Amino acid sequence: LTVPVVVSAAVLDLVVVTPDPGSVPKGRTLQMKAEGLYSDGSIVDITNAVTWSSEIPNVLNVSN
Repeated sequence: LTVPVVVSAAVLDLVVVTPDPGSVPKGRTLQMKAEGLYSDGSIVDITNAVTWSSEIPNVLNVSN
C-alpha cells in the first residue's frame, strides 16, 4: 500500500510586537521584541529578522 503524503512549509500568519509602545518619554529607550506566529502553531522569535523603522524619524529614532 502506498499513501501519497504532501508536506508543505509553515506560513507566517501574524507578527506580534511587544511591548505595545504606547508612548515613550523623550530621551528614553524601549526594547521591543517581534514574534512570528506560523500556520503550524509554532511561535518563533524573529526580532533580529525583521526590519525596524519609523514613519516619523524626526520624532522616533530606531536603532539596533
